[in-house]
Amino acid sequence: MIAGADPRSPGAFSLATQTVLWTLRDRRQRAILVGLCVLLAAPIARQGMTDNQLAGLPMFALLWLAAGAACFPGLVLLRLAFSLGVAGLQRQERFLKYWSLLKALTYRDLRARYARSSLSWSWILIQPLFQMAVFTALRAVLGITESGNMNFVIFLYTAILPWNFIVTAVNTSGPAVFANGPLIKKMPISREIFVLSALMAALVDFFMGQIVLVAMMTYFAVPITWNLLWYPVLVLVAILLGLGVGLLVAAIAPFRGDVTLAIPYVMQLWMFMTPIFYSTEGMAPELRGILSFNPTVGLITGFRNVMGAGAAPDLLPLAWSAAFAVLLLALAWPFFRHMSQFFADMM
Repeated sequence: MIAGADPRSPGAFSLATQTVLWTLRDRRQRAILVGLCVLLAAPIARQGMTDNQLAGLPMFALLWLAAGAACFPGLVLLRLAFSLGVAGLQRQERFLKYWSLLKALTYRDLRARYARSSLSWSWILIQPLFQMAVFTALRAVLGITESGNMNFVIFLYTAILPWNFIVTAVNTSGPAVFANGPLIKKMPISREIFVLSALMAALVDFFMGQIVLVAMMTYFAVPITWNLLWYPVLVLVAILLGLGVGLLVAAIAPFRGDVTLAIPYVMQLWMFMTPIFYSTEGMAPELRGILSFNPTVGLITGFRNVMGAGAAPDLLPLAWSAAFAVLLLALAWPFFRHMSQFFADMM
């Protein structure tokens, strides 16, 4: 919550003014905004340079500075919109209680994951880069050459990031109920919050991985087009899909420990059925038809098109991914709520 701002204040204008002033005055908030501006401005500035012109670093630096300055007001407005939305929801005491608990659980999960690691949060970036190296070697062994008109590095990385988000969300949702057994016994709280905290922690990893992706987009001069507006839609579909599968797994895991043990193997099999290190363009129509039933195909190829080529996603596969995610969530959530009544007995 914003320091010094009363979420119950009657005037939105007063809250908006306080939010903007606090954002500009607070050193940490300023550093985050400037860092985001520097990050987002790099691929934009790269668009104004050809490979030959890139040797002129002063011109590139000037374009980078101008793009960063143009991004800053937009990020302040986004921060303002988020703060106003949260402040409005905080008027609901139930939301305020669960929002605070969700943030605490997410932070706890992230700290526990990297607590005893020397490299700490660096593993967020190391994991997808290591996977990219493995898949590149696997591609050479299998003789896979199809990667569209993209460099294979960005072809891989744009698919690895959303896939890792789904895998992490599902793998951590299974044991989330058991890990929070003491809270379940002591507090009358909605059990969904434990799955949501696992999802939020995976989402933090996903957005941190975007730092390397933006650097790749800058280096390979990925076109910056209006198709980037599809990015929030793709993230939303990934969240719905990860939440739906996570709720389904978390509903069964407390009663059948085999589910938690089997999930990593299932996700590994699912990965090879998803076009992460290969493309579906050169496949036989029959095989492409079979893979089209995989709900992650439209999502992964959508991320690849938007973030790797500046193109629009294929709407039909993406629509199937979105429809599957919504349908799965509509079925998994009531099932989870029903099964959660018996969680305390299984602890």
